[in-house]
Amino acid sequence: SGGLLAIALPRGTVRWRVATSLPVLGSAALARDTLWALGSDCTIWRVPVAAPASADSIPIPDCVTNTGPTVLRDGVLVASVRGDVILFD
Repeated sequence: SGGLLAIALPRGTVRWRVATSLPVLGSAALARDTLWALGSDCTIWRVPVAAPASADSIPIPDCVTNTGPTVLRDGVLVASVRGDVILFD
């Protein structure tokens, strides 16, 4: 079913959960106050850490990937299995 979880340490309790409906590939990337993740269907997820209920997502068309996102100063990179590098800004 897929999802992103924030876990409180050292207790190990779930602070919040965002359902993604499909598995998340690779690691999620935390940049400043935002968590970025990439679903197995090439949907990129943006989760504000302080307000996870306002998480949103957007599918990347014609994309097949098997890695997580890479966060840059000006956006997020997604590498496709065809060799494309997609900048999501």
